[in-house]
Amino acid sequence: MKIAITTWFHYQNYGTALQVYALSTFLNNQGNDVDVVNYIPDGQVVSLPQEKMIVNYLEKIKKKIVSRKNSVIELSDKSDKFNDFLTNIRFTNRCSCISDFEMLNGKYDVFIVGSDQIWSPLSYDVRYFFDYINNPGKLISYAPSIGVNSIQDKYIEKNMKKYISRFNKISCREKVGAEMIGKLVERDIEEVVDPTLLLSASEWKQELKLKQTEKQYLLVYFLGTNKKYWEKVYEVSKILNLSLKIIPVYEKDKMRAGVIDESIGPREFVEYFYNASFVCTDSFHGTAFSLIFNKKMLVFERFSNKEKENQNSRIYNILSKFNLKNRLYNESTYQHEIMEEINYQCVNEILTKERKKSENYLLNAIEAAGGSEIDKDNSVDRRNTPCCGCGACQYVCPVQAIKMDNSCGFKKASVNRKICLNCGKCVNVCPFIGRQESKKICDGKLLSYKDNDRAVLLRSSSGGIAYRIAYQGIISGCYIVGCKFNKEQLKAETILIKDKESINELQGSKYLQSSNFNQIIKKVQDADKNIILFGTPCQIAGIKKIFGDKKDIIYVDLICHGVPSQSVMSKYFEYLKRKYGFVKKNTDILFRDKKYGWEKRYISVFQEGKIYSEEKKKDPFYRLFESGFCYSNACYECRWRDKSNADIRIGDYWGGRFKGDASGVNMVVVMSQKGAMLIDEIKDYGQCENQNIMDYLSNQQTENVHKPVFYDSIISDLENESISIEEIISKYVLPIEKQIATERTLRKVKNKVQSLNILSRGIRNE
Repeated sequence: MKIAITTWFHYQNYGTALQVYALSTFLNNQGNDVDVVNYIPDGQVVSLPQEKMIVNYLEKIKKKIVSRKNSVIELSDKSDKFNDFLTNIRFTNRCSCISDFEMLNGKYDVFIVGSDQIWSPLSYDVRYFFDYINNPGKLISYAPSIGVNSIQDKYIEKNMKKYISRFNKISCREKVGAEMIGKLVERDIEEVVDPTLLLSASEWKQELKLKQTEKQYLLVYFLGTNKKYWEKVYEVSKILNLSLKIIPVYEKDKMRAGVIDESIGPREFVEYFYNASFVCTDSFHGTAFSLIFNKKMLVFERFSNKEKENQNSRIYNILSKFNLKNRLYNESTYQHEIMEEINYQCVNEILTKERKKSENYLLNAIEAAGGSEIDKDNSVDRRNTPCCGCGACQYVCPVQAIKMDNSCGFKKASVNRKICLNCGKCVNVCPFIGRQESKKICDGKLLSYKDNDRAVLLRSSSGGIAYRIAYQGIISGCYIVGCKFNKEQLKAETILIKDKESINELQGSKYLQSSNFNQIIKKVQDADKNIILFGTPCQIAGIKKIFGDKKDIIYVDLICHGVPSQSVMSKYFEYLKRKYGFVKKNTDILFRDKKYGWEKRYISVFQEGKIYSEEKKKDPFYRLFESGFCYSNACYECRWRDKSNADIRIGDYWGGRFKGDASGVNMVVVMSQKGAMLIDEIKDYGQCENQNIMDYLSNQQTENVHKPVFYDSIISDLENESISIEEIISKYVLPIEKQIATERTLRKVKNKVQSLNILSRGIRNE
């Protein structure tokens, strides 16, 4: 069987590296062909703040102070040893966004998630629930850990239920986790052992070529920082008359007597447990390897039981499973317990039984999943890649089986299964499927541009480059494709213009998804002149998959953060109607009104003598748009944050270089020779200067933001006619705005207190 495993591997944590090694080794030894999905998560979960915001933030500060006092050791040779160890594992190509993950479909017979705390709600990540796999029959979980006793966030709980319910076979590492998941998905969940326990002591010795030493020692491996525990370790060392060997975790550990000076990789970590006479640890995997090698041990609780989200259940579970609860540190009995022998004959019998049960679960699950039918459907709507509404698939469909529907305020392709030929032409042109011929932004040439015509600047969102490109195109005999705001329907529309007088329609930002980009493709095909085509990066990528690098088309894409649901505009206009008396007729919106300057972003609405104007921090449309909570699904999986398929990329020149400029400056990234020739033709219309590409990489969004865990809820509320835009902001946006403001205030207070303390110490020292 070809098997793909997804789990953590990138943290320089011994247990993390060893559990993925153990699972892949076990499966390979069973005759399977195993890869690990090469995914390194980044960013934090985007969720609504819990109650007691200030208390929670102060707790964060406390933890940060503790972590500064206990800084983790960072050594390059330790990193080298981890990297060398991971060469024993075969990885897939690097996966960053869902388009990369989607390509794994069809390559593997079985997909396994596990182990480690990848299902912990504290570090929720949808990728570890195989949201990208089309056939749920291929999904198996092996020993993922929940890590906590309850799921506090209702949105995370809802998402976990949604994705875990898809799995064919489900298991968990701990009893508490199995019970929680079982209740969540209303199924019986198998409790299995950690992957490290799937390999016997002799197998670990053989696989890692462990060497035996004669010297006896007490091995210490603490992930916590409890001073009392260290005192007890020294007492145990004296009682047992054993010298200490300490695997250091924090910088201050290097000062302890008995610390191991050499850098320790995963292999060396196992070898120290293999040779130890006694072990003191608060680590789950430290406990696991003590069991594997039949070591006497004393296990400590890493977390305080007063912490709501403590993770001690992992330790309790493994000790309870092997009838070793008495090895958990107890102040009144520990001196007696350390002198007692552990009945490892009994422990090993349990371990053999549990290992066999876990092996049977895993092998039977693989056999069942591997026999599931391969999804041979070759159309865009049977995949998990998001739709950006570009319409490329609709254009190439030979039987017109595809149309662009409205779905929750976004354009989305739908396929008529009755007439679909399953020919795959739609898949071939989808910008989110397959490999892309994109160029890296860092390989482009960065320019700044500011037009000399003040009237052009006033109507443009920034420096007027889009107007000037369109103007030059028209006078050179080209047609221009760009986006205008439809004043009657309050929508963004893509149009083709042929004269200078129409360029004004294209000026300014339109913070909405084009409602008809799919309809412009045929006009581009039928055009009898050269085309300059403006669009978002995904639109350009889609249309370029149809027309390629034709000499008669110049592609210009926009620096884009995301497009909000059209429902945001609908709610917004209801607000304008209710509060200010606007009617849905001939309404013009300047999404970036420069009357107060370029950097002060105002939105202004005009209608037959009525004018509404508000800054972005107070305007409901802007607050929802800038929150990033209601973008298209495709925006959270964008493939072009740091890449482009266009000849030119344009946007605002944010950053410090033009700070204070009142009328706006453009960033222009030249990506091709065609783009360079066009810019050369217009540069004398304004101030056009070479700049360092680092300005782009430092000041523009080059990575995707995380989709909030409450995304489905906010999109649903936007579709609900009975819920106002103010209510939506109050429910989703305001709590996070308050959290950010509170954290900012508390940081200032903390910094002032620190400054006063430093000043006070200085005065006392004089």
